[in-house]
Amino acid sequence: MAYCKWCGMESSGPAKCSWCGRAIAATGPPKPAPSMARPAAEVVEEVEQTGRRALVVFFGCCGAMVVLACVLIFWRYSLYPAVTIGSLFVAGIMLGAFGVVPPFEDEWVELGVPLLFLLIFPAFFVYLGYLIYGLVTREMNLTVVWLLSVYFAMLLVLQVVTIVAAPPRIPAGFYLKFHAVEFLGLVGIGFGWISSSWFCPLSK
Repeated sequence: MAYCKWCGMESSGPAKCSWCGRAIAATGPPKPAPSMARPAAEVVEEVEQTGRRALVVFFGCCGAMVVLACVLIFWRYSLYPAVTIGSLFVAGIMLGAFGVVPPFEDEWVELGVPLLFLLIFPAFFVYLGYLIYGLVTREMNLTVVWLLSVYFAMLLVLQVVTIVAAPPRIPAGFYLKFHAVEFLGLVGIGFGWISSSWFCPLSK
């Protein structure tokens, strides 16, 4: 005796329902289970799409933050140090949280080399020097390149905006802040990147 899955009646035979005539038991060889394997090309394409999406989101958020920072500096140019360091710290968090760069492991040592040179040289020469050195030796760390590139691009924009927004006669001590902000800004984006390991990747 068997119950029919179609009409719910009790059939006298296990193979075919004696009421509705439909087959109860499956006949023929069992169908193979659907394969869960995915083609490698499909996986690679999905990873690339995720990476492109993360880049678009990162640049969009970073651009909006730079615009807001420029507005604040135009409103009061003396906010330049706090706004710049804070923006670079948030940019470092976004670089890791959106998966643009891998999580922090041991690259702080390599990032420490540009920091040491920033104590003496301006950011432009340190950034350019790191790129040239990496191209010559072919030992460039792409994570550090991302950090330095975002750092230098944001720093340059905010410095130009500060110079434009400042009055003709700026206190001499304010120019010394530019170099201090260059050093602390790189520290800020570095610590932001380290802090991003506390967040889940936001691009997923």
